[in-house]
Amino acid sequence: MDKHFCSQFMFLGLLLTPFFPKLAPLHFTTLRPNATAREVAHENEVVALLKWKASLDVNSQSLLSSWDSNGSNPCNTWIGIRCNKAGRVGYVELSDFGLRGRLHDLDFSSLNHVVYLDMSNNSLYGTIPSNIGNLSKLYYLDLALNFLLGPIPPEIGLLTNVWDFSLDHNNITGSIPQQIGLLRKLVTFDLGFNYITGIIPSFIGNLTHLHFLALPNNGLSGCIPSTIFSNLTNLQYLYLYSNQLSGPIPGEVGMVRSLWDLELADNHLTGQIPASIGNLSNLIDLILRVNQLSGLIPEEIGKLHSMLDLELGANNLEGNIPSSIGNLGRLEYLSLYDNKFTGKILSSLKNCTRLYRIDLRSNEFSENISQNFGMYSNLNYIDLSDNSFYGELSVTWGHCRNLTGFKASNNNLSGKIPDEIGGASQLEVLDLSSNRLTGRIPQIFVKFISLLDLRLNNNKLSGDIPSTIGKLSKLLHLNLAENNLSGPIPPEIGECKELLDSNLSQNALNGKIPFQIGEMNSLETLDLSHNMLIGELPQQLGELKSFQIMNFSHNELSGSHFGKPHLMP
Repeated sequence: MDKHFCSQFMFLGLLLTPFFPKLAPLHFTTLRPNATAREVAHENEVVALLKWKASLDVNSQSLLSSWDSNGSNPCNTWIGIRCNKAGRVGYVELSDFGLRGRLHDLDFSSLNHVVYLDMSNNSLYGTIPSNIGNLSKLYYLDLALNFLLGPIPPEIGLLTNVWDFSLDHNNITGSIPQQIGLLRKLVTFDLGFNYITGIIPSFIGNLTHLHFLALPNNGLSGCIPSTIFSNLTNLQYLYLYSNQLSGPIPGEVGMVRSLWDLELADNHLTGQIPASIGNLSNLIDLILRVNQLSGLIPEEIGKLHSMLDLELGANNLEGNIPSSIGNLGRLEYLSLYDNKFTGKILSSLKNCTRLYRIDLRSNEFSENISQNFGMYSNLNYIDLSDNSFYGELSVTWGHCRNLTGFKASNNNLSGKIPDEIGGASQLEVLDLSSNRLTGRIPQIFVKFISLLDLRLNNNKLSGDIPSTIGKLSKLLHLNLAENNLSGPIPPEIGECKELLDSNLSQNALNGKIPFQIGEMNSLETLDLSHNMLIGELPQQLGELKSFQIMNFSHNELSGSHFGKPHLMP
């Protein structure tokens, strides 16, 4: 908006008279002795807001129908507008209105008494106008969740009273302007989920009142400035994840004793986890996954007694897990996947009875899983896959009543699958593939009424496939391949109407293929190869519309192959 427009009241009144009759007296305000400066300023606020409304799309204008030019008082009747005691517009609260338009069409210079501006979660687009710097009294600015683009204007540095500044979830580009360093009263600063590049400037360390600093999911590079940790002693939340940050985690991290949440995941950080991290006694979440950190987990990790969420997955960490991890009695989520950890860990977690989710996959852990390593009544998911765990499955797994996911594939587990595991009746995923399990598939699987994914392939299981498998009505994926299973395929398998893929290959199954398989309308992949099946292929198979791949090779079958393009006879 043309700033000169707002200062020419006589011209303004003449210009707007045909559109806003109630505003026609404006051209007299500078001439009448009883027209106070406050009245003129108030009229300017009204004009600025009405002109901005007129610039919005039709639907947005209807949402602001209470904003009219018929002499209504914005302080009393305009939605989203509140005034201060002097009758000046002080609060613009338009969050979640579904407004579509540009900030450039709003004359901020006429709204210089606004202290609170919230236009978050709308469809505002275009750049942030430089005249936003006229809001010198502003203490709260939230423009998050819009479609704003371009750089942050340097005039933002004029908002020296702002303590809450949120621009997250927009399309902001460019670097963090140095004028941000002038906002010394900032408590909350959120630029997350934009396209901001460059380094994290060291002057961020001058914002000593910061409690919340969020710069995640941008294109920031370079090292994390040590001043963030040495100066921001009031900081409670630090979110720098999903950038391109490199270099080590500064040892000064241990100086921010007020820190509750430290999230540096998905960067290129190197070096070791500093031992000083043990000073963060209030830390609840430590999320360092997907970096290039190396070395050992420091013993001092055991001092973080408030810890709920510890995520160190996808790094180059190695060695034994310090036994002090057992001191984290409040721990709920432990993620150490895809590292080079060795030795034992499960026995160290006995005291971590609140654990909800454990992910230890793709390491070099070697431990006897037969031992009772704890009672986890809250455990919802555990993944021990791709390690060297050995021994037999403990009956205590059945005590995990809330367990929905149990993965232990590609280990050295042996012995039978205990009947007691049926106590974990909420299981949705059970993957014990690629071990050395023996014995029969237990009938207790009938209790797993929520099971979606069952993988027992590449073991030494024997006996029949239990007919109760038909009770798994929600099953999507079934893999029993590469075992010593015998007997016929139970016709009850046709009751698994939701099944997408089934692999029963490389067993000793015999008899005919039950026609009920042809009633599994969702089936896309069926592999019955390398068995001893006989007879004709059921014609019902040809009626399955979702079929993509069938493999019946290395059996004694006959009959039509239905002309399927991906059939492997």
